[in-house]
Amino acid sequence: MQRKNDVRYKSEPMIYQLTLSPRAYSELKKGWAGYFRSDVMPLINEDIFAPLYSDKKSRPGIPVNVLIGLMIIADMQKCTFEQAAKRTAFDFEIKYALYLDDADFDFETCYKTIQRFLHKCVVYEAEHNVDLIHECFIDLTNKQKKIMGINGRLMRIDSLMIDDNVRTMTRVDLLYTVIEDEVLELAGIVRKRPKQTYTKIPFRNPQTEGQLSFNADGLLSEETSVSENSDSASEDDNVDTLKNRSLDEVKELIANSSCPDLPEALYHYVLRDDHNAFIYHDQEHSSDSKISSLLRDAKVLVDFCGDRCKDNAVYQMLMRVLNEQCIRKEDGSFELRKTGDPELNSGICQNPYAPESTYCWKDGHSYRGDKSTIVEQSSSAGDSLIAEYQYGSNTESDDAQGAAIVDRLKQSGQTQGS
Repeated sequence: MQRKNDVRYKSEPMIYQLTLSPRAYSELKKGWAGYFRSDVMPLINEDIFAPLYSDKKSRPGIPVNVLIGLMIIADMQKCTFEQAAKRTAFDFEIKYALYLDDADFDFETCYKTIQRFLHKCVVYEAEHNVDLIHECFIDLTNKQKKIMGINGRLMRIDSLMIDDNVRTMTRVDLLYTVIEDEVLELAGIVRKRPKQTYTKIPFRNPQTEGQLSFNADGLLSEETSVSENSDSASEDDNVDTLKNRSLDEVKELIANSSCPDLPEALYHYVLRDDHNAFIYHDQEHSSDSKISSLLRDAKVLVDFCGDRCKDNAVYQMLMRVLNEQCIRKEDGSFELRKTGDPELNSGICQNPYAPESTYCWKDGHSYRGDKSTIVEQSSSAGDSLIAEYQYGSNTESDDAQGAAIVDRLKQSGQTQGS
């Protein structure tokens, strides 16, 4: 049940006057916390998030304006949600800014509360195509523009690069990883410590029954799951357990799996530390030699899979990487594309656990991820604020994204020109 917190009718708290000296209390009200308390918190519209809560009588949750305000403060002070949540227990400025006074002075929260709130927002966006966080931002911005006398005539557009939280892979590492994943998939082996992907839109994980989780920075994460070809896998048959065994024991287990005819040339992908030994510890073979070995294994694996795995997500990722990185010959073998090949564009797969990540080179730096376009509007007096933002591919030009966002502002009546 949603617990509303209408701060407009709250009186000046006594707890700070009794706890702090008159000088400290005066500095508290004059600082950023006083401005945030008077000019930000009362403008947060909690009704926007009403669809996330049940109308039935139940245990009330933490007020939405406290959660939104805490997220804004975390961004202002450049700290994680976890760090900001811990500081609510002892930081007077945060308590004062969020109206955590008198009856709520002992208020404490956990960053997992913010994670669950973001989880609800992301799921709601996936189901209804409505970004409640963005709506709250626009509503808050429009109210502040009226107070500051900003009419939207003066605008400045800029972009920020946002790196994905994934490891940068070499071509050897990328090819090995997608081959290894498909071999483990066919053998029905479950990862004990799954790799994580981060995505804006949630997807169903049969292992967790669709429950999503977030990392410490509030990014939505979900463990990579085993698809339908791994029905025979159990909790005891995981990668770490198998990699502690000998090759003969691995052969016996695979013989009893759903793919007993898996080619023996691919068994080594299951052994302990084969990934590190092949990519990092093997100094005798060059990168070209390693790639040639991987492409031979890829041909064996693709020929073995045939059409029976075409609907499998792991196999589709394997084929995507092979088609992007290699040329398929008439005999079915693969040849690595040379550097400078026009097919090796910025949209190719950078990491199989972030398939939508794209590559961009800007100002002498390489970026893998997305791009955020922001619009700053100013008044004639020089006051300014961020009026709009949007996320997009970092391969799209700043001009194209800027034109799209300005058109949206004009249609919504938030600008009178540019």
